[in-house]
Amino acid sequence: MAEGEKYYQLKITLRDCSPRIWRRVQVPGFVTLAELHRVIQASFRWTNSHLHSFRIYDQLYGEPDPEDTEPLTDESETALEDVISHEK
Repeated sequence: MAEGEKYYQLKITLRDCSPRIWRRVQVPGFVTLAELHRVIQASFRWTNSHLHSFRIYDQLYGEPDPEDTEPLTDESETALEDVISHEK
């Protein structure tokens, strides 16, 4: 870990599951949301077979699609530390 570098510990919980299914991951702040998506996929052993997006506050992040009517910010150009400003 480089001095001054931020790391984030995230608890990712699936909704509407019983028993509760969750994973805890640690990632550097400079990781992009696209890279975070790959971390999530790996931690749940998923195969990336469904569309995804991140809703952070009122902004939607994902893979831009010219045919999509809802505007997305490109997840590959957005670092985690740029959208998460505080704990929890």
